[in-house]
Amino acid sequence: LEYAAWFQVILPGLARLGLAFPLGGTSMYIRRAALIDLKGWDAFNVTEDADLSLRLSRAGLRCALLNSKPLKRPPKRRELGSHNAHVGKRAIL
Repeated sequence: LEYAAWFQVILPGLARLGLAFPLGGTSMYIRRAALIDLKGWDAFNVTEDADLSLRLSRAGLRCALLNSKPLKRPPKRRELGSHNAHVGKRAIL
């Protein structure tokens, strides 16, 4: 339930307001030039995704959510921490 709220309500709300939102997970796309300009991410920072999203925002780059559907079908029985519950991908445009 929390995972669904995060990807279906909170992240889209932040995006609609034009606010920086934390990147994370394995479903994001970032322009290579933007990543190079920002000197990459801090591999020793446990919140490197949040750090990178704030630095991208400060640099004037825009984050957006792209509608997508997971390629894998979710399990029939709901399990805590299911990684198939998300419906959006984050991207730098």
